[in-house]
Amino acid sequence: MGRTITLWKGVAASADAATIAVTRFSAVLLAIAAVGFVAFKIFDKLHISQKEATEAIDEATESYRIQKEALDELNNSLKSVQERIEELSNQDTLTIVEQDELDKLKQEEAYLKQQIAL
Repeated sequence: MGRTITLWKGVAASADAATIAVTRFSAVLLAIAAVGFVAFKIFDKLHISQKEATEAIDEATESYRIQKEALDELNNSLKSVQERIEELSNQDTLTIVEQDELDKLKQEEAYLKQQIAL
């Protein structure tokens, strides 16, 4: 009977050791899974998908097109104003109305140059 008790004590000790080993192994696996999950979440936040990159490029391209059209309009207006200023400046004499127009055109020219510089 003494041997049976000793045998069961050995089995119980082995079972306790196995339980501890399984518990430690489970804890290690859980820690590895947690690290993997956190790493995936960080990657997901930092990673830009091809779709997101394409959308950003499309938005930037559209914004550029709109800004270029606006700049082209300003340049065309400036050219027209400068042509009219030159036309009026080349006249020998100006009427009061033409002189007033020339003054306003010079102000508009300065404004357009300022807008183009922005």
